Amino acid sequence: MNFKTAAATIIGESHFSSKKNNQDAYLLTELKDIKIGIISDGCGSCNLSEIGANLIPKLMTKHILLSGIKDCKKFHEIHTILDECSYNVLKDLSKIASILDNNDFNRIIHDYFLCTMIGFVSLPELTTIFYIGDGIYYINGEKHIIGPFVYNAPPFLVYKLLPKELINEFIMKECYLEFQDIKTDDINSIIIGSDGVNSFIKEQIEGLCENTTYFYNLREELIKTHHKNLKDDYTMVIMKDNSHDLLYDTAETVS
Repeated sequence: MNFKTAAATIIGESHFSSKKNNQDAYLLTELKDIKIGIISDGCGSCNLSEIGANLIPKLMTKHILLSGIKDCKKFHEIHTILDECSYNVLKDLSKIASILDNNDFNRIIHDYFLCTMIGFVSLPELTTIFYIGDGIYYINGEKHIIGPFVYNAPPFLVYKLLPKELINEFIMKECYLEFQDIKTDDINSIIIGSDGVNSFIKEQIEGLCENTTYFYNLREELIKTHHKNLKDDYTMVIMKDNSHDLLYDTAETVS
C-alpha cells in the first residue's frame, strides 16, 4: 500500500508566552518495508522533561530497527519485541542518568525523563500502535483517547527505574506498554498525537488527512490555524493511504 506521512510539533501558547520550551517531540522514520512514528510528551511539572521527550523516540526507534521486527508475522510477536525495546530504552536512560549524576539518580530520572510515549510500527501486512501514558490516536477517523488515569497522573515508562515507595501503587500497575493492532491493508489513515491534539474537533482532523495542501504543509497550517487557540503543546504524526488523496482548493481552510 502506498502510504504518505507527515508530522509536526507546535509549542502551546502557555509555554510560548512564558518562554518555556516545547515539551513534546517526535521522530518519523521511513525505510523499505517499515514505517515508525513515535511521539513523547514531557511531564509539564518537570522543567527539563523536554530532554527525555527528545531522547525517547530516538532510542525506541533505534532498538526497533535493531530488533528484526520486520520478520514478524503475528501481532503477538510485534508486542514481544516492542516490550523488549522499551526495556532497552530504560537501560539506556539509566546509563545516561548515572553519568549525569550517579549520586542523585532519582532526581535525574524525575527531572529529565518523565515522559509519555505513543507510536506506531507499520509493516507490509501488520501495523501496531503502542503507548504508555496519555495521548490520542485515530484509526480511519475513529478517535481513541488514552486515559483518564488515577489521580489524573499518567504512567511514565521511567517509573520502573525509581524505588516503588516513591510511586503510587495504582500508577505502577499501569506502567506497561499497551497495543492496538490493525491489518495494514485495512488502513486509510492513522494519526497519533500528544494529549494536546484532543482539543481538535473531528472536522479539523479529517481536513488534515484529506486536504493535500494541509497535509504536505502540516506544521505551517497548524501554526496558522491553531497556535493561539491551544494552550498545551501539540504534536501529531499522520500516515495515510495516498491513493485516497482528495485535491482541495488551496484557499480552503479547516473549520
